[in-house]
This record gives sequence, C-alpha cells and structure tokens, in this order.
Amino acid sequence: MSEHATQFILRAVADGGSQLETGGALFGFDDGHHLLITAASGPGPDAQREANYFLRDLTHTQQFAAEIFSVAGAQWIGEWHTHPHGPPVPSQRDIDTYIAHLLDSDLNFDTFASIIVTPVTPEEDVSLHFWLLTHDAKNIAIYPIEPESGVNQHGHAV
Repeated sequence: MSEHATQFILRAVADGGSQLETGGALFGFDDGHHLLITAASGPGPDAQREANYFLRDLTHTQQFAAEIFSVAGAQWIGEWHTHPHGPPVPSQRDIDTYIAHLLDSDLNFDTFASIIVTPVTPEEDVSLHFWLLTHDAKNIAIYPIEPESGVNQHGHAV
C-alpha cells in the first residue's frame, strides 16, 4: 500500500470524527498475484454515515475513479471504512456487500480488498486491518492479510 493512500485514509479518519463510520474506495492495480493500493477516496459529501453503518457517495466515488484512472491507470480494487465501535473484522453486512461485488459480472472482480480501520479515537493508535476476498467457480474465501510493504497495521510506513 502506498504511503499516499495510507496518509489519505489516516487524515480522512481523523476528519471523520469518532462516533460515525466513514470510509471510501481503494484504487490501484491487481496483476493476479499482487494487489497494490495506490490511492483511496473519501466518503463524499452525500455519504450515509451512522454509528454502525456507512454507504459511500456513489457519484463522488465514480468521479474519483474516472480521474484516478485517467491520471494513473488505477482501478477500483476495494473499499475501506471505520468500525468506531466494533471489532476489526468485516461485519456480515460488509461481507454480503463484498460478495455482491465479487459476483457482479459487470465489475469483473477476481479479488476484492477491504481495510477496516479501528479505533478512531485520538487517545488510541489507529490500526488498519487488511482483508482479501477471492473467488472461483465454486467458492468465495475471505482472509486477513499482512501488507508486504508500504504500511504496517498501525498506519506507519515500513
């Protein structure tokens, strides 16, 4: 994960407050063997933010996706959001959303990246928890991953 994407997420978390979920989309490159996250978007002005729910502003995300693709060739590869009051694992609603993305033939995902950010209070270190979903003709799998380079789980460059 790039330092740019990491710092953007950390700033968005700090700006988003500690009571409501916030998030955005992840952009980068997937060569079938490695996933590289190079950019992240924020929630957008029309995002729905609640204590245990987040829905990004689709128009904002589509505009960001078009811009990042034209500038860098990066594509949508996943999503990030906070769990201010919950565990650092995807909720069932999160998993259902990710599976819907994986199975949507218009999106053509082989893998889908997720970052859950906890906690979001200034008193505690923010941690980024990386998850990857993959699928084949018969199965969908979700598992935690450790980034190979760029950032550790506490948002610090490595």
